[in-house]
Amino acid sequence: MRTWLALGGFGLLLSGAAWAADVLPEGGLIEVLPVGDVLGDGSTPAVVHLLALYENGAPMVGLKLKAEVSAGTPGEVIEVGRGLYRFTVTPPQVDAQRTFKVTVRGRTEDRVAVEASREVVVHPAAGGRIGVTLNPAAVTLGVDASATISFQIPVAGTTPPAAEDLEVRMSAGEISSIVALGDGRYTARFTPPRVNYPHLGILTVVDRRQPDVLRGYGVVPLQGKVDYPVQSKPGATVILRLGEREFGPVTAGSDGRALVPIIVPPGLQKATKITVQGGATTQEELDLGVPEGRRLQAFPVAVGVPSDATVKLPVRFVVLEADGSPDVDAALDLTATAGRIGRPVHLGDGVYEAPYTPPDGRVQMAATIQATVPGGTAQSDAAEITLLAALPGRVEVSTEPTQLTADGTGLKVFVRVLAADGTGLSDRQVRVEPAGATLKGPVQDLKGGDYRADLTADAGTNVVVQLIAPPAPSGNALAHVLVLPSAEHLPPDGVTSSALLIATTDAWGYPVPNVPVELAVVEGGGALPSSVTTDAAGLARVYYTAASAAGLVAIEARSGGHVGAAGLVLTGLEDLPDLPPSGTDADLRVQDAWERLRVTTVVQRAGAGGAPVAATVDSAPAGALAALAVTTEPSTAAPGGTVKVRIRAADASGRGVAGARFDLLATNGARFGVLNDMGGGDYETTLTIPADATERVRVSVLDPAGATSAILELQIMGGASVAANPWTTDGGSQWAGTPTEPTVPPEEEPTRPARPERGQRPEPSVDRPLFRGRVSVLAGSHQYRQDPSGTAGSLLPTPLAWGGDVGGAAVPIGFELNLRGYVPNAEPLGFVGAFRLARYQVSSVDFNEPAKDNLLAAQVAVIGRAPIPIGGSQLSIGARLGFRWDDFITFRGCTEPGCEVSYDSLGVAGLDAGVEISAEFWKMYTILSGRAGFAYFTVPYAANVDLNLGYNITKNLFIDAGFEWQFRKAELEGKESGNVRGTVADQLYGGTFGVGVSF
Repeated sequence: MRTWLALGGFGLLLSGAAWAADVLPEGGLIEVLPVGDVLGDGSTPAVVHLLALYENGAPMVGLKLKAEVSAGTPGEVIEVGRGLYRFTVTPPQVDAQRTFKVTVRGRTEDRVAVEASREVVVHPAAGGRIGVTLNPAAVTLGVDASATISFQIPVAGTTPPAAEDLEVRMSAGEISSIVALGDGRYTARFTPPRVNYPHLGILTVVDRRQPDVLRGYGVVPLQGKVDYPVQSKPGATVILRLGEREFGPVTAGSDGRALVPIIVPPGLQKATKITVQGGATTQEELDLGVPEGRRLQAFPVAVGVPSDATVKLPVRFVVLEADGSPDVDAALDLTATAGRIGRPVHLGDGVYEAPYTPPDGRVQMAATIQATVPGGTAQSDAAEITLLAALPGRVEVSTEPTQLTADGTGLKVFVRVLAADGTGLSDRQVRVEPAGATLKGPVQDLKGGDYRADLTADAGTNVVVQLIAPPAPSGNALAHVLVLPSAEHLPPDGVTSSALLIATTDAWGYPVPNVPVELAVVEGGGALPSSVTTDAAGLARVYYTAASAAGLVAIEARSGGHVGAAGLVLTGLEDLPDLPPSGTDADLRVQDAWERLRVTTVVQRAGAGGAPVAATVDSAPAGALAALAVTTEPSTAAPGGTVKVRIRAADASGRGVAGARFDLLATNGARFGVLNDMGGGDYETTLTIPADATERVRVSVLDPAGATSAILELQIMGGASVAANPWTTDGGSQWAGTPTEPTVPPEEEPTRPARPERGQRPEPSVDRPLFRGRVSVLAGSHQYRQDPSGTAGSLLPTPLAWGGDVGGAAVPIGFELNLRGYVPNAEPLGFVGAFRLARYQVSSVDFNEPAKDNLLAAQVAVIGRAPIPIGGSQLSIGARLGFRWDDFITFRGCTEPGCEVSYDSLGVAGLDAGVEISAEFWKMYTILSGRAGFAYFTVPYAANVDLNLGYNITKNLFIDAGFEWQFRKAELEGKESGNVRGTVADQLYGGTFGVGVSF
């Protein structure tokens, strides 16, 4: 029987034997699979799937089908394989949310009529301009305390935005108290700025839920009121004409001066002074001296934008003339602080749009799009964009050990979170949910994209580990509701439950937290909670309990006008196809992104019963491999993206063949990930497309024994079009019962990735701990020589040496301390500090007693390195610069009778400079450095070579073995005379062994 394990955030079915022989409904299962809401703009197609199975679960192949839709345009029905068919539906343009009926009709090979239908929710395309009006039509600065601004939004039958969904920017003054009046009408209070010169208040407004498609702008004329001083003849009558309005008359005083109260609209720079005296009238043009106001404003953009070069974000600005009319011929200059901004195009009415391409980024950062209009003043504005860390491309999991012993309890789960190009992503949230084990503490971030979770396994059972690595919320509005079942096939027993993961995301797939979602079983029966609210990561877990009748179950999740859907099959049969998602390309991209974030692994225990749900138990064993099928999800890929590759291996009777070996080939430099045997003849891997790919990628799956093969061609979005191929359907699969010859064009040499051995796991990278501290013991060989000059002074007048050619090398023994670290968030920059103390002694007939000395050395330096990632390892080449201190032993006196030999130490300080090469791989690291010492920062006196090899016992504990060679030579000068009295030179060959901590 099958046992359902309820996990904290997930769920998985486990099996100890085959299900009972429950069958599908009489006549088989012929159903259009559930579809979420689709876009009704008249041009965007949605992919729809049909599942056709006989009563015994065998696929209905070769059906001749035709799709119909109550409104819109259906596409051709294409057989995908394993009882799955796909077609597209392009709904018409709608102005309100509607429900259309999709119907598929046809016949089997035996001429038996088949028919299935489903209702699909179609929502209108958001768009149109937000109307903006002002009451009063103009604001007089210093007179009007406030004004009312009204917004009119074409809601087109959809749910209008809430007042807080309106994102408003104002170039002058403040907007407050936005109130929704219903039917897409809103009012807001405008408070003018506390200045009196005439200028424009430019307002740009968007619906923050969809800022790319619903926008508008308005102009608030801010009139300046002032008593304008004029000079005329005493007693003259003065009038000022501004456009069509006249202000005055006023009479000039005895000094000829007068103040004329005027109201100046924006954009007006000149006035006409009219003077009347003694029946004579004169006119004079005046420059009012009004400063040029701002006439450029950016539209708000999304709160967060993926730092992904495949994203194209429209950035818009409005440019006006000085009087507030649209500037339809503006010379708009745009620059971007990160990413690329294209050339602006005038959309009409003074609105300009340019495509912005973000950079590929691994961490959140900011970008500014600066817009300027040359030739004037104050004509500059910026669109500030928050670039979100790119979504992970895939998540990999491995365990240590790969199989538990009968009484084993310790289990480590290693997770790799990778970008689309294989780069490790640190500082990500990783949720690990075990069944049959207990999580010990939080998941540890090992940096470089590696994470580790420690588990304690329960006795006598297998361990099932499911994990998900959700991205951080974006702050954007809700755009998708996802329903992600943990198991798509359940027994119709009225008892078994399946965990459903509900995810609420923005348009790009980033979580939208704390969203209430309504749930319903719209077909097939069973029990499901009526509602749930997602958590801070945009996730919620609910359980569906199966009905007692076999068939298809359709589940819907609704929130904020968005609909998500998923299907489950209730049957006692096991070997059924996965149910592919349906919807528009945007829906499928988000669904696929979240499927890549979820991984399940099963750790078997020796002697424990039970097998994962993917393992099919059949009454008859599978025969030899006879047929292969390959599919990808999604059916197209973007340059630099990743798709999931699914392989089905079957014998001549259609039974799944487990434990098979394949040769995987891909053209155009595409790379396969690790091939996972899912059991029951199903296999999965990932295929990463090169960032510069422009043409299709051909995927070949070959049986090494030559029994069969399967080929498909994957279309690269934006690449060259693919002609119809006789051996593959549109993104579908091919079944081959006999060997086929995979013809590869000569210019496309296939690449064959290395196939990992079964049971082998990628070890976590221990690269880049920010700090390492180590203490080591040291033992070595010391050679020394002191040679006097012709004027030895107090220096020993005869040569003195040990080691080397003269033999009898000293043996220093001591310890060494070493601290190495790197700056967080700027890891190419670091530091190193070291101190060494080793003691030795030498004896001679000329010495009254053995000479004892300490080899002291200290250094501190700054490191600059260039990291070079190589797979999961890293090579770094760097330079170092700092200070060092050494001491020499020097001998004085003489060897004549009655004269003594004495010794003392001589300290030397100077510059320390050199290069180093380091590498981190598996659980090990190695550091090779070469350094030179310069006394007085200019005179070379020392050379060092150091080699260290370390091994991480745990994340925070390592051992280290090292070798060091040091050569030093210095001239000895008389302190007062400055004469060279001799030279001293020594060499040290030392070995170290120590332990350290890292974090």
